[in-house]
Amino acid sequence: MKALRFHALGGPEVLVFEDAPEPRAGKGKVVVEVAAAGLNFADTVFIRGQYFLRPTLPDIPGMEAAGVVTEIGADVTSVAVGDRVIALAEAAFAERMISSAKATFPSRRTWISSARPRSGSRG
Repeated sequence: MKALRFHALGGPEVLVFEDAPEPRAGKGKVVVEVAAAGLNFADTVFIRGQYFLRPTLPDIPGMEAAGVVTEIGADVTSVAVGDRVIALAEAAFAERMISSAKATFPSRRTWISSARPRSGSRG
């Protein structure tokens, strides 16, 4: 999987597009294939180490994304594989990200038209 990561604190110059470990859904978690990710002020201070959440190097910025669920934890019932969702989590600047099921919300189709549902999708 590819991701925008950083290995040292700093500005945009520390960001590197590279391979990263594939995320897996654990208890209460979902994996989202990212179609779009938001960039905001919090991300800029996060990569500088000045946000209230401290990065663990190497780390992936990005705190919000929209996409399609590709994997769910065994206990997750609020979304299903193939659902289009909006996720508020960490590490959104990647091809796939992990989100808490409690912070992953079904999305209307028109919000993320580039995301394609999987077969059997409820979206």
